[in-house]
Amino acid sequence: LTTNQINALPTSVVAALTTSQLIALSTSQVAAFTTGQITALSTSQIASLETAEIAALSTTNIGIISTDQLAALTTSQVAVFKTSQIAALTTAQIAAIAGVSVGALYRFFPDKQAIVDAIALDHMEAFQEALMARLMLAFPPDAPSFLAAVIDGFVAYLDLHPDFRTLAFGPGTRTISAATRDAYAVSGEMLATLREVLAASYGVATDERF
Repeated sequence: LTTNQINALPTSVVAALTTSQLIALSTSQVAAFTTGQITALSTSQIASLETAEIAALSTTNIGIISTDQLAALTTSQVAVFKTSQIAALTTAQIAAIAGVSVGALYRFFPDKQAIVDAIALDHMEAFQEALMARLMLAFPPDAPSFLAAVIDGFVAYLDLHPDFRTLAFGPGTRTISAATRDAYAVSGEMLATLREVLAASYGVATDERF
């Protein structure tokens, strides 16, 4: 079936699809589902979708999935959610995925922006770990080469994680808060690490203008 033919399927037909039929669909076919078709799927049908099919769902379709449908997803299915898909979720949906009440979620995250910031911090920590491992394999001979390696490494990380690129730089309504950006990247942990390496390995002193 073409994507147009998928779009034309009545919701009653979509609701009657077997799990094997859903698995047989390509990612582009699943991505073509309308919001009405998505809401027509049962929890067992949603749970039968392959991880690639979950990752292909539009943010609009992710945003209208019921809490019952989300609660039926496996850990591996949730793990492939793009940052943009997570940003499209409501707090009630996120709580359903986590298997906790909305009240319990708010005990850890005061609002949705805090959740987005937590995802961004996870990415920044993963980038820093990957960068340090890469530098240890071939440590740059001088300070300019070191800074070039950091920049190249960050660009490469953004290319591998386009969802984080969107979260960090847009476009979109959900991006890293200015407070979190300043605390980690601009004047916080990442900058402190760079200064330490420059001073310890290359004898380069830095100040607030760095």
